Amino acid sequence: MERFNLYILGIVTAFFLHMIIGGSCFEQEPTKPDDNSADVKKINESAQQIEEIFVNADTSALKSILTDAALPQYGVYLPQIITVMNDFGTAIKSRKLIAATQHYAEFSYTAEGKEYSFALAQQDDGTWKLMRF
Repeated sequence: MERFNLYILGIVTAFFLHMIIGGSCFEQEPTKPDDNSADVKKINESAQQIEEIFVNADTSALKSILTDAALPQYGVYLPQIITVMNDFGTAIKSRKLIAATQHYAEFSYTAEGKEYSFALAQQDDGTWKLMRF
């Protein structure tokens, strides 16, 4: 029995020493992701170009700014998309960059009181194209 009490006392002592010396993980500042690799200027320039293409309802230019994966998904809906392109272009004027890495960027925007997002992907040639909207 005495051995068990010493064992428990050792565990409790180790716990308190850890809390006193090591500090608490709840007191530490959360680490921020390293976003130094994201070229925010280029990302914003691409978003501006996308906005202009949508405001002008230019479907041929839209095809050129979609990623290779997005083109087949959205391309079949171009007749329907053209009817809302201007509205979308106007809505994304309120965009805010919410995430950016070396190869991915996501913006949020508000339309009719609801929040939505669209995403860009960096291509092999360094350009940014629309992957989801």
